Parts: sequence; C-alpha cells; structure tokens
Amino acid sequence: MSGRNLLIAIMYSLFIAHTPACISKKAQKTNLGFEKQKRNDPFPNYWFETGNLNHGQFILKRDSLVSYKGKYSFLIDGSNNSADSLSVFGCVGTEIPVTGFSGKALELRAKMKMQEVKGGAAGLLLRIDGRNSFSNIPGQEHLYRQHKVLAFDNMLQKNIQGTRDWSTYSIKLPFPKNAREIYIGAILTGKGKLWVDEFELFLDGKPIPGLRQARIQNSDGKKTGATSGISKIEDLSPEKIQNLAMVAKVWGFLKYYHPAVAEGHYNWDYELFPILTVACKSESISACQDSLAAWVKKFEYEAIKERPYLNPGRKVKLEPDFGWFQSDIDKKLSAELEAIRSSRRTGRNYYVRLDSISGAPIFQNEDTYSTVSYPDVGLRLLSLFRYWNIVEYFYPYKYLLDQNWDTVLADFIPEIIDARDEIEYKLVLMSLFDQVRDGHARIWGSYPVLEAYFGRNTAPLNFSFVENEIILTGYFDKQIFEQSGLQTGDIIKRINGEDISKIIETKSRFVSGSNRQFKLYALTYQIFKSNDTVLTVEYQRNGHSNTATIRCVDQPTLFRMMESAEKDTSFKMLSPDIAYMDMGSFQSVNLVKIKEKILSSKKLILDYRAYPNDMFLYYNLANLLFWKPMPFARFTGVDIKYPGRFEFRDSSMLIGRDNMNGYQGKLIILVNEKTQSAGEYNVMAFRAFPGAIVIGGTTGGCDGNIAEIYLPGVVRTRISSIGVYYPGGRETQRVGIVPDIKINPTIKGIREGRDELLEKAMEIEE
Repeated sequence: MSGRNLLIAIMYSLFIAHTPACISKKAQKTNLGFEKQKRNDPFPNYWFETGNLNHGQFILKRDSLVSYKGKYSFLIDGSNNSADSLSVFGCVGTEIPVTGFSGKALELRAKMKMQEVKGGAAGLLLRIDGRNSFSNIPGQEHLYRQHKVLAFDNMLQKNIQGTRDWSTYSIKLPFPKNAREIYIGAILTGKGKLWVDEFELFLDGKPIPGLRQARIQNSDGKKTGATSGISKIEDLSPEKIQNLAMVAKVWGFLKYYHPAVAEGHYNWDYELFPILTVACKSESISACQDSLAAWVKKFEYEAIKERPYLNPGRKVKLEPDFGWFQSDIDKKLSAELEAIRSSRRTGRNYYVRLDSISGAPIFQNEDTYSTVSYPDVGLRLLSLFRYWNIVEYFYPYKYLLDQNWDTVLADFIPEIIDARDEIEYKLVLMSLFDQVRDGHARIWGSYPVLEAYFGRNTAPLNFSFVENEIILTGYFDKQIFEQSGLQTGDIIKRINGEDISKIIETKSRFVSGSNRQFKLYALTYQIFKSNDTVLTVEYQRNGHSNTATIRCVDQPTLFRMMESAEKDTSFKMLSPDIAYMDMGSFQSVNLVKIKEKILSSKKLILDYRAYPNDMFLYYNLANLLFWKPMPFARFTGVDIKYPGRFEFRDSSMLIGRDNMNGYQGKLIILVNEKTQSAGEYNVMAFRAFPGAIVIGGTTGGCDGNIAEIYLPGVVRTRISSIGVYYPGGRETQRVGIVPDIKINPTIKGIREGRDELLEKAMEIEE
C-alpha cells in the first residue's frame, strides 16, 4: 500500500474512532511517554488507538516486561495478524494542539524495537494539520472542510522489517506557519511485534519542553484547588434559583464567546465561584444582574466588531438562542453581552476544538477534579453549568429536546445543590443526562457507588420487551438457564416480590435513550441487577403463574460468559440462492473468501440487529456491492466561531464506487432496537442500494459521532456531536431508521424458537 493510501486509512480510522481523553489543567503538557495510565483506562494518558480497531489482528497495550527507559514501553503485537492486505494495521497515537510555538522544521524521534516483522513494515508517524481543506477519504472529499494535512510521513516506504534491538528512529518535516495540530505515533503492518518508547519532539533542533503551556490566571490572584470554597447554599428561594440560572448562562456564554476567555487567559472554573457567592447574597434579581454586569466588564478584550460570516452555499439548521439578552436581563448587562457577541474571535477556543476530520467538537482542558468523588456544592453547580452550556452550544439536536432547556437548568439547580453524598450527586447527573434523550448521553465507566446502588451482579440471561411484556429470549450460560426452570417465551411479572412496572418507573429516569424502544432495551440490563447471588422471579407461561430462582454472576463473569457463548457463523448460505451476513460479528478480512458467493446469490440479507464489530466493513462491502457512488447522508457541524450555529455540509456523503461487477440481487437489511449509532449509519448507507428493503422495528435513534464530556468527580458522559440526516434533510436522531416493512417478534414466535424477521426476509421475492 502506498504512503498516501495508508494515510487515507489512518485518517478514516481517526474519523470513526478517535475520542481522546479530556485534558485537565493539572496535566496540560502532552504525555510523550507511557509511564502514566489511569486506572481502568486501556491506554496511557492521552494516547489512543487507531487503525483497524475491531479486526482483532493487533493487540495494543503498555508493556512492563520490555522497555527502553522507565518501567513501560508500548507494544503493537501483530503476531496473530492473518490479513493478506497492508490496509490492516495497528497504530497508537497522540494529538498535540499547536499553541504558542513556531519554527521551520519539526522532528520526531523515538526508540523502536522489533521482533520478526515481516509481510509489512514498522515505523513512526508524524502528521501536521492545518485548516480549511477537503477530506482525503475517497468518496468523501466534498464533505469536510475543517483541517488539511500539511505534512505527513509514516516511514513505511523505508520498509523497516525483521528483528532489531532498541534504536533511535526519526522523522523530520517542514513546520508550516498555519499548523494547528500535530499527530505523532507508531504503526505496524504485516506480522510481528513492535515496541516503542521515549518519544521526543524537536523544533529547529531544540526540544520542545512543554506543549500547550497554560496561560490561565485568576483575576483575583487566589490559589486554586479541588474545592470551590462554597460549602453550602441555604434558603434556596425562587429568586435565588433564577439568579443562579442567570450566572450559569452568562458564565457559559463568556466561556465560548468572550475573545479573552475563549483564548484561555482566565481559569474560568475559578472565576465562577466568586460570582456564585455574589448571586446567592444578592437581595434581588436586579441587584444580581448589576453585579453580573460589573463582573463581565472585569474581563478585558479587544473590542473589534465582526459580523457573523454566513456561507451562502450552506443551509443553517440551528441558530443559537440569544433571546434572553433582551427578555430576561436589564439593559446594562444586555449591552455588555451584545458587545461581546459581535466581537471578533480567532476561531480557537481553549475549552473546545473541532476534530480535524469529522468536525465534531472535542472538549478539552476541563479539570475533572479527580481527587474528590463527592464535590462541594460550588463544584456540583460547576458540573451542572458545564454540561448545560455544552448542550446549549454544541448539541446538534437541541431543537428536539422535549423540555425547554432553560427550564431544565432551573429544575436541576436545587437537585444538584441538595445532593447529600456521592451516590445522590451521580444519580442527579444521570437524570440530567436523560433529559437530552440521546442514547449516547449516559454515564460511562465503572463507579463502585453506582454498582452498589444498582447491583453488582446480574442474571446471565437475555430478556427483551415484546408486546409490552418482558420476555426471556435466551441465555449466556446454559447450566444456569436449565437450573432456573425457565423457558424462552416466559413472561416476567415480578422480581424479588416487586412488580415489573414499579421497577421500570423507579429506574427509567437513570437510563438514557433516544426513543422508547431503545430506552426499554437499555432498561433490561438494569432490571435484573442485584447485590444478591440469586433473583426470585414470578413469571407466566401458558396463562399459569410460577416462581423461579436465577443464579446471578458478577460483571467480569458475565463478560466471560458472553464471549464464550456459542454463536452461529457470521456468514452462511440459507439456501443455494440466499446469502446471510451477521454484521455484528463479520470481519472485513473475510470478505475475499466469500466474495463470489455473495455476488452469485440472488438475495443478500444483512443482519444489523447488533452493534457492528468492524467499522470498516460497511465501506468495504459497499465497494463490492454498489455499481456507482450513491448519496446516503448529510451532516451538520457546529461553527466554532459562533457556537450554537449548526450548518449543513456542502453536499451529501457518498457510498460505493464505480464498479462494473456490482451486486445484481435483492438486498435486505434486518434492524431492531439494538441497531444504534454506527449500526444506523451503516443501514443508511446500504439503504441507498437500489431496491434495498429494510425489515424490522424502530432502531435506537442515536446516530452520529460522539463527544466525551468530563465533569467534576471524574464523571464521564457523551453526546451525539454532529447532526446526521438523509440527503433530503430527514432526521434519524430519535426517529431511528424507519423500516420499509415493520415487523417485531411475537411472544408466540419466541416460544416456538422462530426468527420472524428473518422469515419475512426469506419470503420476499428475489
């Protein structure tokens, strides 16, 4: 594979999978080594995996047995790589924003050690990005205009192979004046092992000691720490709630619109706490707004007016709402905010930037306050205000929210203040995330207090909502299933004596979902959790009520059971003319083996009732099936200069290529509530195939790239970060993929062991 083509593959992998960790103010220097790694994180701090992430051909990990300096190196292990294409590769990298340094030549140096590298090559990777360019992804050149690759080298053209001990390798590239981001890393293609260690960056021959140096300060000169200095807020009247809500809105507006604040000249978290105290002590709403006007004037900036630039070729999908400038505040404060709104900004923001490929926001330089699990009341309000403003300015589907977002802010101020301990704090945030109605917007990660609250153990059985009932549909452990006496199709009515409807009512506010079907699907994982080793369930079978006991297992045991559970083949011929692919388990590397069977079939069934295991599969399969490129999706992205404004990209996303030997049969796609995010995006693509038919029920309704958000106490959540639409502008968010033929499983069909969606697909004429 040529260097350019491999660059394309790497850029594509970043587009679908790059979600770098949030960088706190306590660790603003880029981590060029592998010694530091947070507990439960898969990679060293600020490093991420790219490449063919889901093929399982490469193992990427920190290695304590082999190192050049310190305790750890990083290992890319391709010993089990069976792919016959150089497009399958393993790569680890980190991203460095360019801030405050310039020069003529940038050099990357690192130590590499290799063992039996063959059929490919090993190398370092250095990429320098600028702004305002087209994407380099084939078929998508028209889509992204965020950043362009100014310089690139991955050393693969040097064909470094074999077994070699630790040696220094380097890449040197010109350093353009308009550089915005630097990507560094290591890459391995073919078979073998590659260890890397001691990365260094040099600008004009001199080491860069600290990248993205902090420029923040506190206007009052006070020291900062893991506390706000606010221990309690008493007498929470409606006026005080209104004052606090106004502080949240003004603070958030300045964070993303004030030229000096957006550039990172102030420690914006710690500018919040003094004005919070003032708001709580204000005798009236008017007095609070006077104080806010004086506070805003304290932060000086170059007052150069600039009218918002509107691209006449792009349609604006969503505009920020600044109606509160006139309706909710007095003239003095309104005038200050209007002046800031119309001021010139550079397009850079210390707290958010756009991904160089997808244009999705990446929230950065947010302190996670990792030393406190239960933040004080000031930090808890910071948590609410940070999240509320991110949704306000960077959520592409804000217009779909069920409740007025201002009302949500006012409702959650007393809830977050009254949270008495760590568990209540996290439960309030989970409930807040649910207000967004986004399947991505849930709490992510492992938290002991939440595991204790919801249950550390779970029943290793499969349950689904069918015909408004919870039905047993399968199992992960045959022995536990048989010991319980339950059968597939049994209707669960009560758990440990509590009615199912009551359990759903209690737990639903802590489970996020874009639509009802997805939320019910997510609830099945919570309903059968317990801190006990057994669950007692009451169930119905053939009109008769019975009781059963189910043995529960902890999460690690459940994951092992899921991995070892017997699975049907990911590809099979259901008849001589009908091919079937399980898109949740099939791998691109196996396409070459079944290519002729697919192309010679009269009907191809793609089963998307699971999350895709291979993010490249839809792209590779589409190139095999489609006769020509077809439009299938349009995106909206935020304008970093005017947060809250989302514009449609210039034209539609294309799938497929010119192919004289495309598929001539009938394409059928199976979907249900488990079809979500990447699965929905894939289905949109294959639906563009002429005559394709989608069969099933409502999908998850949470399409598009994700953005990670960190809140005080190291609470991690996400939101959908770019808008995804059909070429004509029809939404997929919350709606999901609407099937051409709507059909859902029935209790009768489950009891009979039938797959009613697959049966319907088989019935359709070829």
